[in-house]
Amino acid sequence: YCLIVTDANGCTATQCYTIAIVPEPLATISGLSPVMCANAPAVALAGAPAGGVFTGPGINGDVFTPADAGVGTHTINYEVFDFLGCPLTGTATVTVVGAPKDAQIIFSGQPIGPPFCSNNSSVYILGINPPQNNVSITFTGPGVFFTGVNYVFVPAIAGVGTKTVTGRLVDRTTGCESTITKDVEIGTPVTLNLTSDRLVICPGQAATLTATGGVTYNWEPSEGLSCAP
Repeated sequence: YCLIVTDANGCTATQCYTIAIVPEPLATISGLSPVMCANAPAVALAGAPAGGVFTGPGINGDVFTPADAGVGTHTINYEVFDFLGCPLTGTATVTVVGAPKDAQIIFSGQPIGPPFCSNNSSVYILGINPPQNNVSITFTGPGVFFTGVNYVFVPAIAGVGTKTVTGRLVDRTTGCESTITKDVEIGTPVTLNLTSDRLVICPGQAATLTATGGVTYNWEPSEGLSCAP
């Protein structure tokens, strides 16, 4: 661009400036997968050129958390200024898909447990609460078996101690999965000792029965019995 100036005497002066218009470069985002499960761990993002700011659903600083963004398709923006002060922008799209929700492992059977005793050979059907639709479940751990219909747990086979039962939940539509665990306490059978200070009593007399080895005691039948510490 040139400027020509003329004064009252007809004298002229000219001054020119050259202005370069640079093409608008784009910033880029890396570290973000196009599809992520809702329960996937947070990921750190990187922008180029460095030093810019990320914005969008699920963004905290330079970290993207799928659970915070929620299920759906989201646009992540990145803006940075170059050495000329020009703003550079970049975008990336991520689709967050559903994953199995958190649940508790449950044991269906009698007697109710856990905890269990190691001499308990009952078969407990394993499940989760709350139940979830369109989710496949597999269980593993000591004393866990698949019958062809259900996964079951047998305390007597698991053995004494703290045993961990693990459930793997997979969303049949998205393929996203989660893992849940349950620590099960299995104790040794009670050794009961019962003694009486008399084996034969007359009408009007009393005998003292003493039991040890347990935590709680339930006497049957209860007629004619009184409790003393």
